[in-house]
Amino acid sequence: MTLTFFVDFVEIQKHHHLPSMEHWEIFRMYQPDNEGKNKGAEVAAQPLRSRNSTRNAYIRFLNTTNRRVDVIWINYEGVRVKYKTLEPTEHFDVTSFVNHPWIFRDAETHTKLVVSSNSREVFDCPEPVYVKLKEGLVKPTRSIVTITLPLFPLREIALQSIQRTISNPADIYKLEMPASLQKELHHRCESKPRS
Repeated sequence: MTLTFFVDFVEIQKHHHLPSMEHWEIFRMYQPDNEGKNKGAEVAAQPLRSRNSTRNAYIRFLNTTNRRVDVIWINYEGVRVKYKTLEPTEHFDVTSFVNHPWIFRDAETHTKLVVSSNSREVFDCPEPVYVKLKEGLVKPTRSIVTITLPLFPLREIALQSIQRTISNPADIYKLEMPASLQKELHHRCESKPRS
C-alpha cells in the first residue's frame, strides 16, 4: 500500500513536538512503499519567519537563567531582530502578534535557550486568553514565557564554560585537551558574532 503525505512542517512541528529547523533545512520523512518498507522522501521545510496576523498576542518573557539572554523576533523575511537583552531574573513585556516566532540566545555564547513549558527552542505566539471583568468587559491576559536552559550533556556544559573564559581564540590551542575539542572551541569562538 502506498501512502501519500502532504507535509506542512509547521503543523507537524506543533503536533509532534519536533525541534525547530533553521530556515531551509531538509526534513526527512519516511513513508511505506509498495512492499511496506520505508523509503525516504525529502520535503523542503518552510523558512522560519513571522506570518501575517492582525491578532495581538500579549507576552511576558521571563529570564530564569543565570545568563544574559537575547530576546529575538524572527521577522517576515526570516531575519533575526534582537529586541532586548534580559539580565538574569529580568522580564520584558511585549505586544506581538499570533504566529510570530521568537527565539532566545545566551548573549555571550549565543547558545540556544528554550521555553520551559515545552522545552522548545522557538516560541510561537499563541492566541491570548481573555478574562471577564466585573463590568462585563473582557481583558486579554499576558502569557508568561519562561526562558530556561535546555538539558545539556556534560560535554556541552564543559565546552560552554571554557568558551566563556576565552578572550583570544588562539589561546584555545594552549589548553590541555584533545585536538578535536580545541578545533570545535576555536570554531565556536571564531563564529561568535562580535558585540
